Amino acid sequence: MYKKEQLANPKAESSLFAKERHAGQKYDGQDYYEAHIVPVAEKAGEIASEQNKEKSIITAYLHDVVEDTTTAVEEIEKHFGKDVATAVELLTNRTVDGVKKDKDYYYREISKNEIAKVAKAADRYVNVANLRKLENAEKKEKLTNKYKSEMKYFEKYNIYPELLKVLL
Repeated sequence: MYKKEQLANPKAESSLFAKERHAGQKYDGQDYYEAHIVPVAEKAGEIASEQNKEKSIITAYLHDVVEDTTTAVEEIEKHFGKDVATAVELLTNRTVDGVKKDKDYYYREISKNEIAKVAKAADRYVNVANLRKLENAEKKEKLTNKYKSEMKYFEKYNIYPELLKVLL
């Protein structure tokens, strides 16, 4: 089980934390951590400013941990600090009672936080890039339409729309 004192490198710590929390989850039949979380963290490292690079990578590793596991935001803050916890909370697309956030509100709030913006753009980039690998035509069409319809929020709130336009 993850213990903060295991590692002295925050990026390595967040990677291990995410790997343990997402254990057993699948992403199109593949290990969720390897197929989704690692590529999102790598893309975040490519697009983040030097000033926010480390926190953006850490947030990218953790971006789905609260939404998809029993991990609480408070635990993220305890292990990785307030800036990362705030970004992860913004990226969590559900309220405390499990209801999804209004899309405009969700993207507007993300846009106010540079670390969350990087992680969200990296997440969506990986999702869109992986569409070409999908064999299920119905699922592929559904996700393509979803991502295209949400592109307006990336543009409206300047969440790295140029990164996604290349793929959509």
